[in-house]
Amino acid sequence: MYNSNEDVRSSAEDDDADDLGDDGSRYDSAIGWDPNREALEAYEKERERYRKKNPREFAELPEILLVDETRSFIDSGCEYSALAELVGPLWRSEELAILFAPTGVGKSLFATQIAECLARGRRLEPFADRKGTEFGPQRVLYVDFEIDRWQLAERYSLTDTDGVKRESPYRPSPNFLRAEAFWDGKIIDGYKNFADMMLVNIQAQVDAFDATVLILDNISFLTQGNSTSSALAFQIMDRLRALKKDLRISILVIAHTPKFRRAGHLTDRHLQGTSEISKVADSIMAIGRSRQSPDLRYVKQIKSRSGRIEFGEDNVIVYRLERFDLAARFGLDKNEAVRADNFLGFNYVSSEPEEEHYVKPTGSGDEKRRGPKLDIHLIRTARRLAGRGLSSAAIAERLGVPRTTAFRYSRRP
Repeated sequence: MYNSNEDVRSSAEDDDADDLGDDGSRYDSAIGWDPNREALEAYEKERERYRKKNPREFAELPEILLVDETRSFIDSGCEYSALAELVGPLWRSEELAILFAPTGVGKSLFATQIAECLARGRRLEPFADRKGTEFGPQRVLYVDFEIDRWQLAERYSLTDTDGVKRESPYRPSPNFLRAEAFWDGKIIDGYKNFADMMLVNIQAQVDAFDATVLILDNISFLTQGNSTSSALAFQIMDRLRALKKDLRISILVIAHTPKFRRAGHLTDRHLQGTSEISKVADSIMAIGRSRQSPDLRYVKQIKSRSGRIEFGEDNVIVYRLERFDLAARFGLDKNEAVRADNFLGFNYVSSEPEEEHYVKPTGSGDEKRRGPKLDIHLIRTARRLAGRGLSSAAIAERLGVPRTTAFRYSRRP
């Protein structure tokens, strides 16, 4: 007999079997489906857009300042010795210093002489007898963007009798390292500019050679061709300040004055880009060309964060630019260094008021009296040196005049 109920039940079971998966599970096609996924994806995209427009709301709180009682900073600072005077009070250890002057005055010559003295562990004249923290030979890295090795050899060697060959070269200390740039003109991806690449490379070389003193000659090379050179110069100085703190090294940066320098006393206004870079420096010194003689220079202390100005306009340091035997002054053995007048540098003369040397403003009326003023200056200096016990021969050598003239000047009333 035909059973209709059984047929209906069998038909329903067949329909249910069509909805089951292979493993017998119902709704197999819905696995992993999230009805809110589209909404979540839209939310994440919007959140990412907001993060890019307002990154500060998602940033961590900066932790930069170390706050403590002022007395604790002083006490911890007193645990260390006083800063060593690298160039008297003009540049102390672990300072970022600037040396500036017009082109052709002798900035590089003076900086090279400083570097050689530091590499030998000697003090530059006239600071040999100053009291304070002593320092031994320093590892000096001199980054030279100014001259090539042939010009360097010209400055620190002699010409033989035929005027062609170089001979008797000065032998700098092994601690005196020099670096030249050999850039191919390309900016590597990830660096902002040439200055950025160079500063990273400088830090790497300071680390590699364990340098304690860095001299950069000069900052204009790193800012050349840049329309915002003042701002870039400040960024470079700020990077160097960070490098000084991180590695605890002493840094000297050489800079130019503007092409048309103001007459009168040397001040930080003569420094190119002064408003941007002078405020970063710990100390500043300048070289002036004396109006008294073509070979006379004077060095003036402009700024010092570590102490008072000792060599300001009332007491500048006067040098004569000439060749002399630096090895002999260091007392080096002849087997260690060539003994000859093969070092072109700054030969100390005296300390005098800047008034006697600086370039007078136009129309001051002093131009016509330049000749007699030179004689008066030499007489004063000769009398001062004679009062210190120097012989006529020594005075003549210092002043660059005949011995008889030195004798006569030293005894004038």
